[in-house]
Amino acid sequence: MKKQDRGAYNLYKRVGAYIMADSWVFDNGWDYEEYRHMRGWWKTHRPSFAAFYMGHSIEPEDGRIYPSFLYFSKYDGKRPPPGIQRAYGVGDIYIVAFFYDHPTQGGRVAKYAVHVTPEGEIRCLKNLLDDPLIIRAKRRSGNGSRGHTFRVPSRKWGFDPLFEEMAVEHKISMENMLVGNFVMAVNGFSRQHEEMTKIRVTKGGLAAVFSIPVLRTPYFFKDREYYKTPSGNRKPIFHIVRTHKRDLQTGGQTYVKTHFRGHRHFVWNGYKINITVPGWHHPDLVGLDAKAHDLAEEDDQTGYLDEKQIGDLYTRIENPNDG
Repeated sequence: MKKQDRGAYNLYKRVGAYIMADSWVFDNGWDYEEYRHMRGWWKTHRPSFAAFYMGHSIEPEDGRIYPSFLYFSKYDGKRPPPGIQRAYGVGDIYIVAFFYDHPTQGGRVAKYAVHVTPEGEIRCLKNLLDDPLIIRAKRRSGNGSRGHTFRVPSRKWGFDPLFEEMAVEHKISMENMLVGNFVMAVNGFSRQHEEMTKIRVTKGGLAAVFSIPVLRTPYFFKDREYYKTPSGNRKPIFHIVRTHKRDLQTGGQTYVKTHFRGHRHFVWNGYKINITVPGWHHPDLVGLDAKAHDLAEEDDQTGYLDEKQIGDLYTRIENPNDG
């Protein structure tokens, strides 16, 4: 990814890609009847970007490779990236990317675009693709013998041939497949946000994130390394303390408000763990309404942040201990 999509690499190595549960099956994204509807949360919150780690798998029977990452970025509907079909009406444009990482052939990025209306209607947009014409020479020339071929630059509107092959293989219309995969991603993002916690794991300058119910943190981290309190007891893991009644030594009673306690920053098997509750420990950046813009090198860059700067900004806000 560092070579094939440097901007995405610079962003998600800092922000982290979501690690999804096993129940989040990639193939289900092609079930358009099930995944054509976005969750209500997404219709009122349009996140700017996110990435999901989908695992790295190669089908042993035919060598088919599945994507390792799925990620998306939001653009202003009135200012689409160059080479994207213009959309009519109010809405947002999302660029969706699949990253394939073949162990011997290297990486490959396949992208497509969708337009999302305020009501949640989704439509695929075509890309401007290179489609050179192959011309066969009728006469002999100094550059080659008679019948040799050469290429004439040409472009056309369409979709990545990879998606066309996938649609044929799964016997589904390509637009339904692409819309289904996008909705699968946004619903997965919504499910992550519905959990109270956000767990960030870092090592070697790379980050991954996932969410678990706050009531499950003691179970999830039960095998963590020991950290002791000044009194010699093991530090309890981060947990929620619900509102409860407390008896006072004076004989009276008081109520303790709901709050959080426990160990949130620690190292486990060489990985730095940081547990937070967005909106409590730091601003919740999920609803940040920032739109991407594609600028040329000669354009005025004032007021814009690149992917690396955005990743550093997120880290300083959400995880100041990571530097």
